[in-house]
Amino acid sequence: MNKNTTTGLLLGYARVSTDDQDLTNQRAELQAAGCTKLFSVLLQSWGSRKTGVE
Repeated sequence: MNKNTTTGLLLGYARVSTDDQDLTNQRAELQAAGCTKLFSVLLQSWGSRKTGVE
């Protein structure tokens, strides 16, 4: 097995803190890095969040 070969599942985590920010670029970079499962969080205010799983 090649030492540079990644095995297993790569997870990605993207987060933004305001409605003006966008997760699109973060998701694209995580997918380009080989992440197959993405988790995302929009932190809207202290203690309030929206979560997502792709």
